[in-house]
Amino acid sequence: MKKCRLPLVVAVFLVISAGISIGQETFVNSTKPVAANAGRVITPTEVLIIEDSGEKYYFKYPNALKTGPDGSIFVIDENQFLQFDKAGKFLRNLFKKGQGPGEMTRMQNFAFFEGAAIAFSDYPPKLVWFDGAGKSFKNASLNPKYRFLRFHGRIGRRWVFETYDFPAHSGDPAYIEHSDQLLAWDEPVNDWMPLSAFPVQIYVVSPGAFFDVGNFLAVPFGDRYLAISHTPDYLIKIFDVDTNRVVHSFRRNYERVPPPPLKPGQHPPTISVNGKSFMAPESKYANDVSNILVRGDRLWVITSTVDKKKGVVVDIFDGEGIYRDSFYLNLPEPALNAIRFPLKSALTEDALLMIEWNDEGTFAIKKYKIEE
Repeated sequence: MKKCRLPLVVAVFLVISAGISIGQETFVNSTKPVAANAGRVITPTEVLIIEDSGEKYYFKYPNALKTGPDGSIFVIDENQFLQFDKAGKFLRNLFKKGQGPGEMTRMQNFAFFEGAAIAFSDYPPKLVWFDGAGKSFKNASLNPKYRFLRFHGRIGRRWVFETYDFPAHSGDPAYIEHSDQLLAWDEPVNDWMPLSAFPVQIYVVSPGAFFDVGNFLAVPFGDRYLAISHTPDYLIKIFDVDTNRVVHSFRRNYERVPPPPLKPGQHPPTISVNGKSFMAPESKYANDVSNILVRGDRLWVITSTVDKKKGVVVDIFDGEGIYRDSFYLNLPEPALNAIRFPLKSALTEDALLMIEWNDEGTFAIKKYKIEE
């Protein structure tokens, strides 16, 4: 619920951009990637664990795991913006509660730009800049025109956000499409410029109450791009922020898989509206793309295919959408869960960082060395 080339076949899709439809060809890769050793099993080695200290910091709902320009580790939690060095040593909590300079009421996401960490507090909307020593040196209150905002960072020449509206719907529950809208914040005039919008499928049970069916992923890629997935089936788009258009759209032939079964005692998500409960609709298939990670000029597409013995299938594409490689990533179950959730994992040149959780509700950050 939203929070409460080997080209063989060519298709055409439309991107809605400031009210203008722009045609873009979608390339379908061959079944096999370029790499000769595709299909192998890679088993990373755990090399670091950061656990809840209970004193200097705690893990309640850790999210938005990222590494900084110097390799340090950052994560958000309740009233916390935590920084650890690359060896896992706790450095500082940058979060200060309030609405004054350097303070935030509720931190939602962050990004890096020109050596600084820029934190986004979503209510009221505000950006706060921190230097390498954790000192706040700049603040910007944002025009509160949009109620729901997600921050993606400085991409190309623009500060990029995402917004959405609760869909207007009456009558019986139904599958509909609504749009996740990308926005550029113009810092000098403190105003917003709409960029492209991408349709996402949802299941509406009442005005303002719905379940996600599709999953909108927008991941910074290179200096000026976002890698975007917004459909339940396998489709990736490379969006150029500076020109406000999709420059590549690609997929591969993919055998869809059913969603994972519920664990004992687990129940489908429900929404209660005016005393009446609505259950999430049954899905025949899981979303083909679970997550997207970036390593240099390569996209790691985390798929819905999981083998109990081999792990999760990871597809590798270059920026033009050529299917370069594919392998099984053999991880413990908590790590397999983490890598399939956006913002619960981060990829470096030689390692994966994960926010892992267990059935008891405790969390830890773990680092796994990858040797391909």
